[in-house]
Parts: sequence; structure tokens; C-alpha cells
Amino acid sequence: MTKRRRRISDETATVLAFFLADPGKERYGREIVIETKLKSGSLYPILRRLESREILISAWEDLQGAVDDGRRPRRLYTLRGTDEAQGLLAEWRAARTSSRRSRIGGTLPA
Repeated sequence: MTKRRRRISDETATVLAFFLADPGKERYGREIVIETKLKSGSLYPILRRLESREILISAWEDLQGAVDDGRRPRRLYTLRGTDEAQGLLAEWRAARTSSRRSRIGGTLPA
């Protein structure tokens, strides 16, 4: 039996698009909140789900760097599954397009 994949939410699509804009760059939570305009209560569960699917990886930044900057260490997230992230985003876009088509009762212009 194949496991059915759940379609991603609009918020998850926003996070994936954010990471895909610069796939190799490490990001931290507050930066993602600011750039995506998502609330932290929505963002952190998304990050955990993407990490459990091995699309993202995370690690704590170097303690000394944080101390030198006078702040607590940040958890840094990096995109690992670029192909899977692009695939999920493509599926999300296709689902949104077909959903719009069904709501307006026809096909969308090309």
C-alpha cells in the first residue's frame, strides 16, 4: 500500500518558496517570520514537519558567535530536499489552479 501524501498548505508553500529563493542559505526563525509574514505559532510547526520529512535540516549556530553578538544562539534551518520542495510547490500550484478552475466553472486563460 502506498502512503498518500497530504497536500501542503498555503503557509507551507510560502515557506518552501522562501527557502527555494536561496537554497543554500541558512535561515533562522525570526528572519523567516519577518520575510514570510507568518506568525511564529504557524511557522514553527511547519519547520518541524519539513524537517521530519527531511526537506529541511536544522542545527544550533556556534555559541561563540552568538555570545560575541550579545544574543542567544539561533536554530538555523537549511533546505536539504530541493527537488522534493520544488515538487511539492509544483503540486500546490497545480491544485490551486484546478481549484480556481472548478470555482469559476471553466478553464483559466493560458
